[in-house]
Amino acid sequence: MRLLSALAGPELLWMACLGLTARLVCRNRPPTEAGSDRLQKIGFWLPALTALLSFAPWFWVPHAKGWLILRALISGGVGILWASLQLISGINYQDSRNSGLVGTLFYFLLSGYLALIVGVVASLIALWAR
Repeated sequence: MRLLSALAGPELLWMACLGLTARLVCRNRPPTEAGSDRLQKIGFWLPALTALLSFAPWFWVPHAKGWLILRALISGGVGILWASLQLISGINYQDSRNSGLVGTLFYFLLSGYLALIVGVVASLIALWAR
């Protein structure tokens, strides 16, 4: 049981998120305007939501909470970047709006990393308060 609870950590959640983003990007092939708009809307909240959910194992992992925070931070940092790049690769308006995708990437990254920072700070406060 201890091994299973250790494996069901933030990395597994990020792998599921990356699988979901790959599926969403495949649904926008060939790229359409409606599909690109959908990916842009999803790209704001999906990395942020997954970053916050990556701290959920805190409730069922009874040991090594400090390592769990580090695991969530590392997997979240890589996962947010990877998911955002995957979503941006699926957006194609086939006109001049594509020039704004660099700004959209930073928008996705900002939302995800801010949520990750909130989760880390809340987890550290909870760890020190015990």
